[in-house]
Amino acid sequence: MEDFKYIVLERYGKLSDDKPIANTPNKTTSKEFQLIQWGTDTPKFDIRTWSNTGTCYKGITLTFDECRNLREILNDIDIDRVERVFSIKKCK
Repeated sequence: MEDFKYIVLERYGKLSDDKPIANTPNKTTSKEFQLIQWGTDTPKFDIRTWSNTGTCYKGITLTFDECRNLREILNDIDIDRVERVFSIKKCK
């Protein structure tokens, strides 16, 4: 199987803190939001888990238009109401 070739064009930030990988000392993973070019394809926004050694795991890629649409959706969410829903679900 051929290796995936990619270039990280922009790193926007971590969505989750580093988490240890079971039975592998000094190895952690974190979910990150980046702009990546996979092979020769058009660059895409990318949300995926990465290890601190550079291994990538399953994730999701978004085109520019998809990312813009997601941003509009997220901006319209009443985050305080959603937080209350999460709090209620935790108590049950």
